[in-house]
Amino acid sequence: MKLTNTTIRAAKPTSVQQKLFDGKGLFLLVSPTGSKIWRFKYQFQGREKLLSLVQYPDVSLKDARAKVADARKILANGGDPSATRKAAIQQLSSTFELVAREWFKKQTAAWQDHYAAKMKMSRDHIVPLSKQAVAILEEMRPFSGDGQYVFPGRNRGSLYLNINTLADALRALGYSKDEMCAHGFRAMGSTLLNEQG
Repeated sequence: MKLTNTTIRAAKPTSVQQKLFDGKGLFLLVSPTGSKIWRFKYQFQGREKLLSLVQYPDVSLKDARAKVADARKILANGGDPSATRKAAIQQLSSTFELVAREWFKKQTAAWQDHYAAKMKMSRDHIVPLSKQAVAILEEMRPFSGDGQYVFPGRNRGSLYLNINTLADALRALGYSKDEMCAHGFRAMGSTLLNEQG
């Protein structure tokens, strides 16, 4: 018995996949998650093959039947609908790649000129800081002194704090590398701040 729109809409997910057959190889696969995907089952060179069409309701029953009719024409002419689709996708992909490469080539010269001009500018690049950021830096001054870095290295003179220093401090506090990492504090802080609004 052929499918109807009413039957399709009424189909509810169960614990196992269901196949609702329409005929001529077309069926609707209803997954346990509730998705409904049109599929076409066919024989090519003695082997059973499946072609996924598109998800319902993006493609109606009428359109799914039309897609199967097109696939059956390909079969009647000795072709494999799956291979035909793959070739079409490959051709589109190649066309896109060619267009993208050509566009990139044209833009590269303009980008290079633009950025070269910016690099030749004689003025300093200044990034303003908010009052809050300046206040935090001022709070850090007793720890970092008047050096170049906010987090200077302890044993390395004028160099900045090494990322391994934080990991070593966590190990000294008893945290294993599987329990906590320096980056974990940022994530934890972000979560706590987001929860507080």
